[in-house]
Amino acid sequence: MSLKGDWEIVGEVAVTYRKRYYVESPESSTVRQVQTEIDDLKQIMVKNIDSLTSRGERIELLVDKTEDLTNQSTQFQRQSRELRRAMFWKNIKMYLMIGAIGFAIFWVILSISCGGISIPKCRS
Repeated sequence: MSLKGDWEIVGEVAVTYRKRYYVESPESSTVRQVQTEIDDLKQIMVKNIDSLTSRGERIELLVDKTEDLTNQSTQFQRQSRELRRAMFWKNIKMYLMIGAIGFAIFWVILSISCGGISIPKCRS
């Protein structure tokens, strides 16, 4: 055997011994326990970050919907004001037409009962 091969065997034995020491020693179980706790904590933090991200996305969605509702309510208010004005003037026109027709009917009845358009019988 060569000197290099002997050192490789010694190195392998040392690595095996160190592995066994860290696996079997009480200090390594504490290290393992701490490492497990760190891994668990890491998983919890990843879940928290994911939930915060999804919560942020939901908040952004709510903000967008709120802006849409605000725009729609402003548009609805403007359209309802325009419709109210249009209906007001339509009603005014209808009342004027009914009044004109009522006056015309009244004039016709008065003219018939008083002898004509100039109402000669009703003047004296």
